Amino acid sequence: MIKYKDNIPIDIIILLGVLAALTPMALDMYLPALPIIAIDLKTSTTQAQFSVQAYLLGYAMGQFICGPLSDSYGRRPVLLGGLTVFTIITLTIFTTDSSFVFNSLRLLQGISGAAASIITLTLVKDIFKREKFARTMSLISLIMLGAPVVSPIIGSHVSAWFGWRYIFTTLSGIAFAALIFVIVRLPETHAKEMRQPFEFLKVHQNYLTVIKNKTAFCYMLSNAFALSGVFCFLTSGSIVLAKVYKLTQQQVGYMLGVNVLFSFAFTFSNSQLVCKVGSLKLLKIGLPVQLSSCIAMNIFNFGNIFGLWGLILTVGLYIGINTSNYSNALACALHELPENIVGTAAAFSGVLCFAVSPLVGGLLALFPVDSTKPMVVGMLLCSVASLLVFSAASPKGKVVI
Repeated sequence: MIKYKDNIPIDIIILLGVLAALTPMALDMYLPALPIIAIDLKTSTTQAQFSVQAYLLGYAMGQFICGPLSDSYGRRPVLLGGLTVFTIITLTIFTTDSSFVFNSLRLLQGISGAAASIITLTLVKDIFKREKFARTMSLISLIMLGAPVVSPIIGSHVSAWFGWRYIFTTLSGIAFAALIFVIVRLPETHAKEMRQPFEFLKVHQNYLTVIKNKTAFCYMLSNAFALSGVFCFLTSGSIVLAKVYKLTQQQVGYMLGVNVLFSFAFTFSNSQLVCKVGSLKLLKIGLPVQLSSCIAMNIFNFGNIFGLWGLILTVGLYIGINTSNYSNALACALHELPENIVGTAAAFSGVLCFAVSPLVGGLLALFPVDSTKPMVVGMLLCSVASLLVFSAASPKGKVVI
């Protein structure tokens, strides 16, 4: 087992960034091709949209399993197994010819993809406390944010040149390369003396420990609602842009990339500020900013102000600030819990986020996609819920630095 004192080597940071990016790539790379996938699989656009929810549901299930397993058997074995299955399942999607099989494989892809995300979090938490954890996760996010910038663009062009199925061939190749690098370079960070036997009763007790900690639970639930707002856009955004604003696949890809420019700016700022200001104080600023972006988004939309760019810029602000809010809220939550259940705690946070998000996204998918109004109202409601839950995380006036 290896511990780092102050900084993780840059090649490990890059690797963790790629691992963290697998799920954004699995979600973003094929979004511009959703309308074409629906036609090719002879199904409705709404049914094709549910492939997003299928992945997220699997992702939640996978975290629920992978977190406790990593607490018992270490981080590396769980990561290697997850990456191997993810690579195989993603390649298999190339052969699908029905929406049922496509969505089923997306579910399995989400389950296996969860290992990469959960191990990234737990590995960093094994090494660092709250503020340095948030800073390191911000640095990893800077690498990861390249995925949402590049993925929609790559996906739209691969789909246009070779067909949508080759999007998943590309993703499988990336996952395989990450698997090889993990085998060669990534150390184990979870000490054997910190591991617990994998027993269902013990896992159940650990999850109860997380749930009963009101402060940690509220931070996690606040994150879940805020992330649900992001997935309101992921569920409907590409289709709305194509149908309402008449954008081509390539143009939709570029518009989705704008979100990551905001995310990069906020994540970089957070990495520079969090050790000086504190993750909790930054969160108390970030959540009201996120709500303000939603209020402006709804005013612009219902008032027909600024058109496409009014929507793109306010959505970008929401998604951008959410990247730093997410790291800070997770740092605060994990700080409240015992170190020997970090994997379980991180898994519960992920399960909460990616159980609530598909539910909200699924409800949104029931509304017509010939208007932006259901999407922007959904994002506003999610932001309000996030701020209200966060306000209940600790007694009034209590500030932890």
